[in-house]
Amino acid sequence: MEALPLSLDFSLVVETEVEGIADEVQLGTLARSILAAEGATGAWEVVVALVSDDELQALHLRFMGIDEPTDIMTFPYGDGMQGGDLAISADHARARAVEWGNSPAQEIEFLIAHGVLHLLGWQDSSPAQRETMLDRQEELVARWRGSRGR
Repeated sequence: MEALPLSLDFSLVVETEVEGIADEVQLGTLARSILAAEGATGAWEVVVALVSDDELQALHLRFMGIDEPTDIMTFPYGDGMQGGDLAISADHARARAVEWGNSPAQEIEFLIAHGVLHLLGWQDSSPAQRETMLDRQEELVARWRGSRGR
């Protein structure tokens, strides 16, 4: 049986604004480029929600039992659906961007890449897995930015 071509239904929900962020269409091309680079096929759906630190910490407590801030949570779909929801803390992205020498918008792009890789099955439970995953994120985001002339 031949694999279906890749298609992506991408949505961006902005509950907390991030200055200079790429628009929904551009961020959708980022997600699609990562899926394609990783050999994904078939119909995918990815929803990215930019939320506050408080909201993401509440989700972190509710779903993982951890009452601490985090930068992103990934909620993969089940029942044969490919994709999932990515909840990203816009506040955390702003703070981390300074540490990493990125703009907040670039940090959001990096976190979207992280979430999409998780949806594809990548894990970052160990230091070695995390390093491998971060290297792949950097490579994929740089490739996407280069394709856009940025």
